Amino acid sequence: MSRDDCDYEAQNQDKDVAILMAGNPSVRSCSDAFGSISNSVYNLSRFLSAKRPEGQVVIYASSSSVYGDTTGMVNEEYSEYKGHNYYDICKKSMDLVAQYYISHRGSKDKIYGVRMGTVCGWSLNLRSDVMVNAMAYSALTRKKVGIFVEHVHRPVLALEDLCRAVEALIEHRPEPGLYNLASVQHTVYEFGKKVSDFFNVPLVREQLVPGTQGNEKFTKTTYDFCVSTDKFLKAIPSFKFVATAESICQEIRDNWEDIVLARPRLADRYTEIRTAKAFECTEITECRCCGQSGLKLVLDLGRQPPANSFHPVM
Repeated sequence: MSRDDCDYEAQNQDKDVAILMAGNPSVRSCSDAFGSISNSVYNLSRFLSAKRPEGQVVIYASSSSVYGDTTGMVNEEYSEYKGHNYYDICKKSMDLVAQYYISHRGSKDKIYGVRMGTVCGWSLNLRSDVMVNAMAYSALTRKKVGIFVEHVHRPVLALEDLCRAVEALIEHRPEPGLYNLASVQHTVYEFGKKVSDFFNVPLVREQLVPGTQGNEKFTKTTYDFCVSTDKFLKAIPSFKFVATAESICQEIRDNWEDIVLARPRLADRYTEIRTAKAFECTEITECRCCGQSGLKLVLDLGRQPPANSFHPVM
């Protein structure tokens, strides 16, 4: 089924909550303008324009990357936007679309754009190229923590805090709009020092090998900012961000043997992969992402569903 065949109205008629996290997941996966915009801005526009139950909670993935290089603390009202790449352009455009529907439908339309810091934390399908995850992965596999742009500031959002924030939005339903989410914020050097101290390994200043590409947010100065989370914390006073760089490292270390894959997102096309636990497919014969049948292999992620980027476009 193509996205144009999807009947959002029919799918929405009995849904009290819709959480939209799919789309091009990183800067490098947004190299194609048409595909990136279609997969994010167009899909969100179609979803919001469809007839939906009144009061339905819609939570979609924006990104704090829209702030770019501000070198300081910014809140949701910051508007001096510069499009560094298609990823940022798409996220900013999604926010504008959401704000349009909020302004026209009022507070009864519970639309929330979560401007997330770099999402880190352990999972069975571990993304090993982002900030604290990358540092912890390096500490466990290379016995050192390498940093590239030590002076820039980064907000990090732990997976556990992201899940709690989504639950809080669903439960409390504050005023619709954009909300910054970040568990902890430091310079890259400060993050590196905390992770290297946790694993008791050296902290090393590194440079990219000529001709290779690293994660945009980890190896370049395109992004340098901190975000204010005051708006979210005032909207939901009972909520507290609890994760730290050390707690993220603790979870990754404690669950290291259970990780199935550790690598960048599949769409990024560069890999540093641990051995995948692939098994002959017995019970599962159809892909739940695209419907393709006759699968020969299945990747066992237990109860955790694969990320949308896990199934590449053919």
